[in-house]
Amino acid sequence: MRLLSVSSVVVVAGVTPMVALAQPDTAFPTEAQVTEILRQVVESDRRTVGIVAGWSSAEGTHVVAFGSGGPGARPLNGDSVFEIGSITKTFTATLLSEMARRGEVKLDDTVQQWLPASVTMPQHGDVPIRLRDLATHMSGMPRMPTNFNPSDPSNPYADYTAEDLYDFLNTLQLPRGVGEQTEYSNVAYGLLGHLLERAGRQDYETLVRERIFSPLKMTSTTITLSDEFKSRLARGHDERLTPTSNWDLGALAGAGAIRSTVRDMLAYGRACAGLDETPLSDAIRAAQQYDITYGDAMYSLAWGRPSEVHGVRYIAHNGGTGGYRSMLVVDPVRKRTAIVLSNSTHSVDDIAMHLLIPKYPVQRWTVGPSVATETLDRYVGVYQISPGAERTVTRYRDRLFVQRTGQPMRELLPRGETEFFSREFGFSIVFEGANGPATRMVLTQSDGTLSPASRIDKPVTSRMVQVDLATMDRVTGEYAFDDSPGGQLRVWREGEKMLGTLGTTTPVEIFPESSTTYFYPLGDATFTFALDADGPASGVTLTQPGLPDQYAKRKP
Repeated sequence: MRLLSVSSVVVVAGVTPMVALAQPDTAFPTEAQVTEILRQVVESDRRTVGIVAGWSSAEGTHVVAFGSGGPGARPLNGDSVFEIGSITKTFTATLLSEMARRGEVKLDDTVQQWLPASVTMPQHGDVPIRLRDLATHMSGMPRMPTNFNPSDPSNPYADYTAEDLYDFLNTLQLPRGVGEQTEYSNVAYGLLGHLLERAGRQDYETLVRERIFSPLKMTSTTITLSDEFKSRLARGHDERLTPTSNWDLGALAGAGAIRSTVRDMLAYGRACAGLDETPLSDAIRAAQQYDITYGDAMYSLAWGRPSEVHGVRYIAHNGGTGGYRSMLVVDPVRKRTAIVLSNSTHSVDDIAMHLLIPKYPVQRWTVGPSVATETLDRYVGVYQISPGAERTVTRYRDRLFVQRTGQPMRELLPRGETEFFSREFGFSIVFEGANGPATRMVLTQSDGTLSPASRIDKPVTSRMVQVDLATMDRVTGEYAFDDSPGGQLRVWREGEKMLGTLGTTTPVEIFPESSTTYFYPLGDATFTFALDADGPASGVTLTQPGLPDQYAKRKP
């Protein structure tokens, strides 16, 4: 939730099992075809305000833009500047590889040896955390630091300092040892960038500019926005396509601070694909090698584990900040690459994948007619994928939700009476069974993979309860957190939905668990309102995992 525990939404692609490898497509979509895709994404699906796509191979390079850069911005083109979010992590990993090749650091260096003497790196078990463990997301560190408490939620990382990072490390208790489990960690990559600063005796921006941007001739890539870069900046937009603030990453720059253009990112993608030999080629290849072993699995730096779909083996990384989304895909075998940059927070992964692998479908976001609650109730139930893995379907008012074991719930939007889809993740679900309760659901992943599940006889549990609108109105209002400057929580109702923001963050929907308690499923945040017998709530307690409870009083 973009309230107090702010993080960019990033996925390192995982392995997609293939039954048989078909001959991969060799032709990119045409510029006309891509223009039509982007037009639908902007005008029909309203997924973003503006978007720029680029793709490149030995046959040539193409760039297509559609939409707007936002209020007061220049028309979009290949030189428009966007925040690339967590694609920055691949630059940090390349920097680690480059510095290791120079002998300035070693992948097996412990984190402790690059920290000040006053800071103690936590350890679980006998194995200390090494630089390679930070770069592979196998360190056991959490996604975000537990002392993350921004004074300005609209630019949440800006005031997180190296001293804050040190305080976090000195108090952190790791839940597991090195290599036991993958846990995507922004704070681990922020720490890695900081350690490379100490080893290289320069700040992170200077290191990546001199050692990566300059050798690759990425002259439109930066962290600090000069006036010239600001003049080409596409304005970021939130989930509702409302203009929002840019993010500065402070001490965690290595996790997601870079801003770039499609043309520059194509230069980076071409280097990663092996299309262009550069002074960085050896370091880039070393960062991509799957030669780091944890148990039986092989990992690379930043790129995770190899992926394969429709006969194409590829590496990919996406990124997201408070107003932007990005996706870089690289095919080192066929030496091809694609990049998509967008100025809203909605995913563009499927578009970049389609550019590189035309059989990979672009998701349509068109919502069909509403479905009667009596029909929705036929789909409510528990469906077993495999032993221990289930999908639970629940209804809240006239809306349908699905939740897989161990994951947050997702809303399902109707395409028709039996078919539904998820905007966040691009999957669709078809319910089967002519009469009475559905007997089976078939989930289709965005890459076309089918995942059926059959109904089982198991009670359905749901946190959501239906609260009358008058009671919901009693908790609406503005609340101020005393220990968080700028922490102003606003809660309001739109129809039957309850929405909330902290400061100027993106509005998110919160769901009633009782007449006094609401929750945000994606961030696992809970809001408990102080209600008397009648009248408005006097305050609210915000509870988030790993953070102390915070109380806010209603503003007059």
